[in-house]
Amino acid sequence: MDKISEIAIEAVRYYENRDLYHCMGVLGNLYNVTARAGSMALIQVEDKFKVGKAFALFTIMANVQDKDLLSVAAENAFFFLYKTCKENEGEIKAVSAYYIWTILQYSPETLQDKMIEVYIENYSSHGVRNFKPGFGFMNPYNDKSIIDNTIQFIVFMKSYFMTLFYNPNSQQLLFKEKGIVMDEVLEKVISEYKMLPIEKQSIGVTFSQQLFDEIEDTVLKDYSSQH
Repeated sequence: MDKISEIAIEAVRYYENRDLYHCMGVLGNLYNVTARAGSMALIQVEDKFKVGKAFALFTIMANVQDKDLLSVAAENAFFFLYKTCKENEGEIKAVSAYYIWTILQYSPETLQDKMIEVYIENYSSHGVRNFKPGFGFMNPYNDKSIIDNTIQFIVFMKSYFMTLFYNPNSQQLLFKEKGIVMDEVLEKVISEYKMLPIEKQSIGVTFSQQLFDEIEDTVLKDYSSQH
């Protein structure tokens, strides 16, 4: 088992036992080890589900002010959890979708920069791939209209991922998870589902794939630069 997977499994075990103090300590170690190891280690991760879940927990729970640090954690979480969603069925797919939803629900700003890249490349008249703002150019990452247009896709993505872990007909979750109060989660999900534009789900499907592609592209570029 690779080192990153081992650390993630330990962090998740503490979380499931509701030992958040030790969980956060191990999650900090997970981030540091991953940062030192680089993209090569990310590509070689064996337990994608546990690593994705651990990075999602870090994104939601870490009490840090470093926006870039949280963004890297969120992107790692999305990268692994989305792959797990696409490669599996049943409860593991539902749990993976749930943790992506938690990031979109509670810390959507952590994915904002990557989402803006997706928006500019696929939906904006700006249309410049790999755009890097320089002298004489507007920085789209600070442009309010671009940010506002991008943020609307968060709701569409939530509509999509919620359908993977929640049955609106029976009003039941499609998974059970240690470490959280399931009744409280269900209550929140039921109320949230009523507000979501489920008819926009197909947009969420497309944008989620584009976001994954953007994150994967970054990982592979970093990997190539290490060789």
